[in-house]
Amino acid sequence: MYRLKSIKLYFFSILKLFFLSFRNIYFKTDFYNKKLITFIPERTFYNPSTYLSASLTTITKDFYKITDTSPAVLWKTTSKDKQEFENLHSFLWLARLDRKNSKVITKNIISSWINIFFNFDQNAWDMKITARRIIAWSSNTDITLESSDKIYKEKFFISLIKQSNFLLKNLKILFHGPDKIICCAAIILSGMIFEKNDFNYKNPSSVIIKFSNLMNNL
Repeated sequence: MYRLKSIKLYFFSILKLFFLSFRNIYFKTDFYNKKLITFIPERTFYNPSTYLSASLTTITKDFYKITDTSPAVLWKTTSKDKQEFENLHSFLWLARLDRKNSKVITKNIISSWINIFFNFDQNAWDMKITARRIIAWSSNTDITLESSDKIYKEKFFISLIKQSNFLLKNLKILFHGPDKIICCAAIILSGMIFEKNDFNYKNPSSVIIKFSNLMNNL
């Protein structure tokens, strides 16, 4: 009996690995990434407070200065350390920047991230990291969006749409309650800042119901 259970466990583990591998290959296809762009917004209709993303970080009064940071080097130096990678790609550090002197370099960093990670990346598009990135970008528009040109805005908006749609389509695969809550919050926030012609965003009731059920089950 024990041997039979071990065989079953091994079989299902192999099946799961095959499914995850196939899913990641599919997520990287042009077909899937084009499906994530449901429409292209022209503007935002709601700008959340910076405190929204600040609440997800360690409370501190320190400010980061990134005026000498090269975006190209920034993304290359984080692949070795998992925690550093998560912290950087979540962009929660935006709430701790010097607001007066970081606007230009911040947009350069975001633009660089979009150029490299515009399509699905297994690590950079981890659902928890993606949710936090959506919240960070959306709640720091004073340095991520204001006074930017049309080309940057379009890239920024499309990237947000793709990431929020990715979360919405894959919410069911998350098993960890707190991660689901952050993802639901990011999806709802995305629906608030854009006027969308997609039912899930104009009427985010299904997401809110999922969010409420998660809270009740914690």
